[in-house]
Amino acid sequence: MKIDEMEIIAMELKYCERCGALFLRPQECEDAYCPTCEVQMEELPPPSLRPSRVCLPTGPKAEIEGEDGGVLVVYSEGGHA
Repeated sequence: MKIDEMEIIAMELKYCERCGALFLRPQECEDAYCPTCEVQMEELPPPSLRPSRVCLPTGPKAEIEGEDGGVLVVYSEGGHA
Protein backbone atom coordinates (compact mmCIF):
# COMPACT_ATOMS: atom_id res chain seq x y z
CA MET A 1 0.00 0.00 0.00
CA LYS A 2 1.38 3.40 -1.00
CA ILE A 3 0.34 6.78 0.37
CA ASP A 4 -0.04 9.28 -2.47
CA GLU A 5 -0.72 12.39 -0.44
CA MET A 6 -0.12 13.22 3.17
CA GLU A 7 -1.55 16.29 4.86
CA ILE A 8 0.35 17.80 7.77
CA ILE A 9 -1.47 20.12 10.15
CA ALA A 10 0.66 22.14 12.57
CA MET A 11 -0.88 22.15 16.06
CA GLU A 12 -0.14 24.13 19.20
CA LEU A 13 -0.84 23.56 22.88
CA LYS A 14 -3.27 26.11 24.36
CA TYR A 15 -4.80 26.78 27.78
CA CYS A 16 -8.59 27.19 27.78
CA GLU A 17 -9.34 30.77 28.88
CA ARG A 18 -12.44 29.57 30.73
CA CYS A 19 -11.53 26.37 32.59
CA GLY A 20 -7.73 26.25 32.27
CA ALA A 21 -7.61 22.86 30.56
CA LEU A 22 -4.90 22.14 28.00
CA PHE A 23 -6.00 21.35 24.46
CA LEU A 24 -4.52 21.20 20.97
CA ARG A 25 -5.65 23.64 18.29
CA PRO A 26 -4.46 24.27 14.72
CA GLN A 27 -1.56 26.72 14.74
CA GLU A 28 -3.35 29.50 12.82
CA CYS A 29 -6.58 29.10 14.83
CA GLU A 30 -7.65 31.79 17.30
CA ASP A 31 -9.95 29.59 19.45
CA ALA A 32 -9.64 30.62 23.10
CA TYR A 33 -11.77 27.85 24.63
CA CYS A 34 -11.51 24.05 24.73
CA PRO A 35 -14.22 22.14 22.83
CA THR A 36 -16.27 21.56 26.01
CA CYS A 37 -16.26 25.23 27.02
CA GLU A 38 -16.84 26.34 23.41
CA VAL A 39 -20.26 24.64 23.49
CA GLN A 40 -21.10 26.27 26.84
CA MET A 41 -19.94 29.71 25.65
CA GLU A 42 -22.18 29.47 22.57
CA GLU A 43 -25.19 29.28 24.92
CA LEU A 44 -24.36 32.72 26.40
CA PRO A 45 -25.61 35.93 24.77
CA PRO A 46 -23.19 37.64 22.39
CA PRO A 47 -20.69 40.03 24.02
CA SER A 48 -22.54 43.08 22.70
CA LEU A 49 -25.56 42.11 24.84
CA ARG A 50 -23.57 41.45 28.01
CA PRO A 51 -23.08 44.40 30.35
CA SER A 52 -19.54 45.68 29.87
CA ARG A 53 -19.33 47.89 32.94
CA VAL A 54 -21.43 49.37 35.69
CA CYS A 55 -21.57 53.15 36.05
CA LEU A 56 -21.72 54.26 39.67
CA PRO A 57 -22.82 57.70 40.80
CA THR A 58 -19.98 59.97 41.84
CA GLY A 59 -19.73 61.80 45.13
CA PRO A 60 -18.69 61.02 48.65
CA LYS A 61 -21.42 58.39 49.20
CA ALA A 62 -23.70 56.44 46.89
CA GLU A 63 -26.38 53.92 47.83
CA ILE A 64 -27.40 51.34 45.24
CA GLU A 65 -30.41 49.11 45.79
CA GLY A 66 -30.00 45.54 44.53
CA GLU A 67 -32.62 43.30 42.96
CA ASP A 68 -32.88 41.32 46.21
CA GLY A 69 -33.73 44.49 48.20
CA GLY A 70 -30.26 44.82 49.72
CA VAL A 71 -28.44 48.16 49.66
CA LEU A 72 -24.81 48.59 48.62
CA VAL A 73 -23.07 51.69 49.99
CA VAL A 74 -20.06 52.95 48.05
CA TYR A 75 -17.72 55.62 49.38
CA SER A 76 -15.79 57.34 46.61
CA GLU A 77 -13.67 59.63 48.76
CA GLY A 78 -11.23 59.02 51.58
CA GLY A 79 -8.90 56.14 52.17
CA HIS A 80 -5.82 58.05 51.09
CA ALA A 81 -2.64 56.69 52.60
